[in-house]
Amino acid sequence: MNKAQLERKIKQDGIRRVNYFIRKGNDVVFNRPIKEVFFDPLGHDKPFDPDAKPINVFYIPQDEYKKLMQIFKDHEIPEYLYTDLTWAYLNMCFASTNALFRDKFHRDLNAKRKELYKLFDLLEEILSKKKILRGFTLETRDILGERKFGPLKSKKFSGHIAARFIEDVINKFKEAKMYEMLQREREEIYEKYGFTDSTSGKKNHEKQSQQYYCNVLFDYLRQELFRPAYNAYSNVLSDPKKFEGIFKKMSRKYSRNKRYLFIGKLMIFSGLIQDKELIDSEIIDQIEKKLLPKLQKEKKHIAEVEERNRQSTDGSIEILNVITLF
Repeated sequence: MNKAQLERKIKQDGIRRVNYFIRKGNDVVFNRPIKEVFFDPLGHDKPFDPDAKPINVFYIPQDEYKKLMQIFKDHEIPEYLYTDLTWAYLNMCFASTNALFRDKFHRDLNAKRKELYKLFDLLEEILSKKKILRGFTLETRDILGERKFGPLKSKKFSGHIAARFIEDVINKFKEAKMYEMLQREREEIYEKYGFTDSTSGKKNHEKQSQQYYCNVLFDYLRQELFRPAYNAYSNVLSDPKKFEGIFKKMSRKYSRNKRYLFIGKLMIFSGLIQDKELIDSEIIDQIEKKLLPKLQKEKKHIAEVEERNRQSTDGSIEILNVITLF
């Protein structure tokens, strides 16, 4: 999209985001689930008020809330998980409405930093006598009032005296703390890791958020949906058949493909996945692909534990994290 389209979409996303903070008509009031622990993976994109305190109350349009509840029912999600998963849904909405803005912000920031570092390099060459300063141009605007400025004006300076004056200014700036801070930042961060848009190697912030919520929701669902089987597993030595029976029943009801489909449907409804025309098999494939690195890592860990147990000489065995079975 061009610049005008991008600005328009960012504005629309901002309006959608703010609408969750303002009650309108018969909106459904949703209270953020307060966790005992500091870390709240489902609330990764929770918004804060101007005093940097988390916002606790949100307003979901009635029609949107009904459709969300229908998604839960269609996938046989237990009602006691509705609050947590509604919270996850809202955070995916916040992530989707903030993605383009974050992309633009980091692109602009990196462009300005690159320009600044080019200036630093040029100034260093001038001060180290690799280049001779013969003149410079200043661009200014007259201040007409608060946030009101006149047209851009350019003034070119040339000659030995003007050049020497600027060289003296450059030398003074090099002694300033700001110059030292920016140079240290450049050396310790950007020269080592390159310019970053904070997307952890993903194409953009939307892709990064998709990856994050896929992992978080997958872990949450296999922990909460399979809790009955997990509880039976803790008593497996006393009643192994009970565990096997519950495990088979839960695995049929909440197979991995069914969980992939639920995660995908929730993401599409939140706007975090834009393509609303995907068929179920395509949604499953997309989510499975995003989870592949995580699942491969777990598979490797299981194989390593099993191998260590086979080679154990003292009869001791390492217990697998049961959650990885589901």
